[in-house]
Amino acid sequence: MKDIALLEAKCADCGRLFGHPSLGDFAYGEVVLCTADGKHYATVDAFNEFAVQVRAVVKSGSTSSIWPALAALADPVAGQQFTTSVHCPHCASNNLEYWGGQKVGVTCVPEVSFATVAKLSPSLLAQHMALAISQAHEA
Repeated sequence: MKDIALLEAKCADCGRLFGHPSLGDFAYGEVVLCTADGKHYATVDAFNEFAVQVRAVVKSGSTSSIWPALAALADPVAGQQFTTSVHCPHCASNNLEYWGGQKVGVTCVPEVSFATVAKLSPSLLAQHMALAISQAHEA
């Protein structure tokens, strides 16, 4: 768990304001993922053991190309899959008028878990990673 600043965002679809966790511009190798319903967040580090395996499959020098794959491979929370974009917790839209506004508080954010895919055999894990990576490149 990590304390992270909440920054103001405004949904372009429903017009409501909400706070979302942000690591800021100086975070390297770590991002905050959001569930598709906008109600849960988790951090992921590109240098953890599982992310290193995914990076080896991606084989690109950029960590930014692995974020969608890691989001797709992460264990869902409350039945919701993680995404790399911020979603409104009121209407689930990722169409935001703005994000990264003024600081509105601090929240404690857990690290994402990969327990489900980590239990797979190496060949099944490779298949899941390849599928997640191809879907990430299509998005």
